[in-house]
Amino acid sequence: AVVSTQSTGVTFLRQIVKTTFGAKINLKIQEYVEWLTSPEYISEMLTLFKDTFWPNGVWADPGPVRQPHVLSLTKFMGHTKMQGMISDELKNIIGKDTVREGVDLVFRMFQAKELNRLLFYKMIESFIEVTFPDNKVKQTLTLLRNNINRRAIIKTHSVTN
Repeated sequence: AVVSTQSTGVTFLRQIVKTTFGAKINLKIQEYVEWLTSPEYISEMLTLFKDTFWPNGVWADPGPVRQPHVLSLTKFMGHTKMQGMISDELKNIIGKDTVREGVDLVFRMFQAKELNRLLFYKMIESFIEVTFPDNKVKQTLTLLRNNINRRAIIKTHSVTN
C-alpha cells in the first residue's frame, strides 16, 4: 500500500510538472530550433567553417602529424566509447555478443577513409537540402553528379594517340 501511494504521488507530481512547465519547455525547444535554423546563425556557422578551412582565403595547413601510439590510443578509446554507448537493456534483449560484434563491425566501417568521405559528403548534402528547401538543391546536386560521372566515363574510355 505504501509503494502504491508513493507511485501515485510521483505520477501526480509528474503530471503537475508536465502541465505547468510542458508548454514552456516546448516553447523553449521551438525557440532554440528556430535560432539554430535562422539565416543569421547558419551564416555565422558557414563563415566559421570557411575561416577554419580557408583562413584569409587560403587552404589551411594540415594539422600536426600524430604519432602511431597516439593514433592507436585514440582508436582504442573511440572503440571503447562506442561499446559503452549501448544500453544494458538493449544488450540484454539482443545479446551481449551480438551487440559487441555489431559495434565492432560499425567501428571497422568507420575506419575506411573512402566510406567516411562519402558519408561526410552525404551529410553535407542532406544539411544543405534541409537548410535551403526552396533552392532545388537536390536537382542541382543530381545534375552535378551526373556531369561528373559522365566526364569520368569519357576519360576512362577515351583513346589517346
